[in-house]
Amino acid sequence: MRIDPFRAFVGWLLAAFSVPCLAVTPGEFQVSAQIEAGCLVNAGIPADGADLGDLGILDFGTHSSLSTATVQASLIRNAGVVLSCTPGTELAMQVDGGQNFNGNRRLRLDADTLLSYRIFRQANCTDEIPVSLDLQIDTTNSSDNVVIPIHGCVVLPGNAEPGTYQDTLVVTVTW
Repeated sequence: MRIDPFRAFVGWLLAAFSVPCLAVTPGEFQVSAQIEAGCLVNAGIPADGADLGDLGILDFGTHSSLSTATVQASLIRNAGVVLSCTPGTELAMQVDGGQNFNGNRRLRLDADTLLSYRIFRQANCTDEIPVSLDLQIDTTNSSDNVVIPIHGCVVLPGNAEPGTYQDTLVVTVTW
């Protein structure tokens, strides 16, 4: 058998400079994202347990120390705190008893002068908000600017000491 030198040289050349064959093998992987209902405070996600800041003021106004009127007030929101939720998000709030709680919420003038008040979900002083009990907040109608429903009533005693009576309540919002 005779070996053709040209063919041997071409065979050797191809073997020396050949690139190994690469196999193309398809594969796949999954891509997913889970989107959950939730809320934003001032267009951001607050850290768990973060303080929302000053929600506003419940101002009963100025009255005579001799008045026996029943005075109503609604929470005047701090425009700097905006709560937005996915429509239908299960949002709940709790309101503590305040700094002067002793069986009921009380405004304080000084160490000995207190004036009881109550807070409610409705402006007509119905549906009282109990101390530290979860209450649902509707997010279906105002999901872009959720309103925290807090209203108050105080019955003036007719012999109140003149001065500014105050209390601070803590509202905890969960979703």
